[in-house]
Amino acid sequence: MPISRGLYGRDIRRLGSGNAGATNMLRAFGWKPALAVLVLDVAKGCIPALLAPWLLAGDAGPSPATVGLAAGAAATFGHCYPLFAGFRGGKGVATAAGAFLATHPVAVAVGLAVFVTFVTLCRYVSAAAVAAALAMPVALLVFRYRFGYAVAPSDLWLATALAGFMAFTHRSNLSRLRRGCEPRIGAAGDGRVGAAARADETTTGG
Repeated sequence: MPISRGLYGRDIRRLGSGNAGATNMLRAFGWKPALAVLVLDVAKGCIPALLAPWLLAGDAGPSPATVGLAAGAAATFGHCYPLFAGFRGGKGVATAAGAFLATHPVAVAVGLAVFVTFVTLCRYVSAAAVAAALAMPVALLVFRYRFGYAVAPSDLWLATALAGFMAFTHRSNLSRLRRGCEPRIGAAGDGRVGAAARADETTTGG
């Protein structure tokens, strides 16, 4: 939102889907500002996840990865519902990915592969994002019990909660997918799609 206002003098939340994330920036202003938004959103989750374990006192308590993932999850929630932006933020996928990048990068590799596959096959960013989010806890579960990857049970629960939260923040997109009016990436949308998207964002709070 600061990028769209600072560079273009427009509030991204009043354009396209009404979402403040990188995908809507891409549709509205192109790949350069969208990339800037993506990097900043990832940093929102990554930096707290890296710094939070330093607050641990000694070896007692949860693992550094658990503390970092919890901090990243809190940052994700704050990104989706920012206090000083009327509780209207992004969908949280990039911020959650940043938290996993700092704590369990192997899960990010799996999630990225799923995301790219879905975008390539169906060109729906929302469906790809939800699929990638759901793949993260599954990947951690498989790596833990199949390959002995060090991941605490609490991390599995946090990853599952984040995946559910990602599905929740994309509920309006999933509704449009069921109705067949969700815009595809790279496809020119029309006014009816944009209006329907903004109406869904208003009524569902997504």
